[in-house]
Amino acid sequence: MSHKEPDPSEVPVKYGTERRLFTLRILRPHEVPQHPALPLQPNAPDMPQPDIKSFINTALSESLGFIDETWPVLASKGEKASPPSKAKVALFGKDINNPHGAPECWFARRSIHEGRKEEGTADWGEFVSGLFDGHSVNEKEYTPDVFDARKILDWGEDVGKAFEGDEQWAEVSMCAYEMAHKIPVLSNRVFPELIIAAKYKPHTPHHSAFVFVQIPLNLETSPDAFYSNGSNKTKGEGLQKKDVVLGRYVSMERCIERADGKISWEMATASDAAGALPMPLQKFGVPAAVVKDVGLFLSWTAKRRGP
Repeated sequence: MSHKEPDPSEVPVKYGTERRLFTLRILRPHEVPQHPALPLQPNAPDMPQPDIKSFINTALSESLGFIDETWPVLASKGEKASPPSKAKVALFGKDINNPHGAPECWFARRSIHEGRKEEGTADWGEFVSGLFDGHSVNEKEYTPDVFDARKILDWGEDVGKAFEGDEQWAEVSMCAYEMAHKIPVLSNRVFPELIIAAKYKPHTPHHSAFVFVQIPLNLETSPDAFYSNGSNKTKGEGLQKKDVVLGRYVSMERCIERADGKISWEMATASDAAGALPMPLQKFGVPAAVVKDVGLFLSWTAKRRGP
């Protein structure tokens, strides 16, 4: 009986560098830097919490390493249109082995934009103001399915002090959000996220570039949480009051202003909407959403310019 060799595109890839933070695994309060509004869980191990600088450096290193080392082995899904974007969106995807659990289904995209303030593209300042400054709140504005973007925690000045004089990173921030999404027919989803953003220093290889990372975080112990601890049912309004399912979402975005003036926008993500939504159905819907986001952002950017 003949033995059929597996299709390489169907075989999960083992990531070369172990990822402790940049995965779909939900981080618990004791695994992140201390914050007064994020108490430890009762069963938390008796161990020091990580310091801010080493934690952020690890998260950035793992996310950048993932996109640089793993991208070449992701299977190409072709180039897609994302109106009104003039640039086509290159789409990739593959299952990646995760040492902390089941293989993660990753999708990634790359688009190269002209870098001009005109219809179908955007200049560097617009990418910064839309995707670096206030990213989560802006996402709510340009993504129809997102009905709430709620900041729960902010490490604020502690991060600024930790990275003062840093040779690689500037304007570093770390906070936590609950991102609420409408799901037709099923319960709405909320993704509690630890968010890290940073710009490259001017003398680094990418003189104008920034990174935005999202990692699942358990916020149930925080008195400031809204959906994670059920406070939305008594304090919410409209859609906010409805039952939600807590999902998991990990992603990174990197924007680079190239020497030729064009702008590279890269994004990689894995998610699990949980609940009664089967993973095969999720895998079917995610690629289209990943591509669509490019057009949604550029359409929103054009409207912000005014007439």
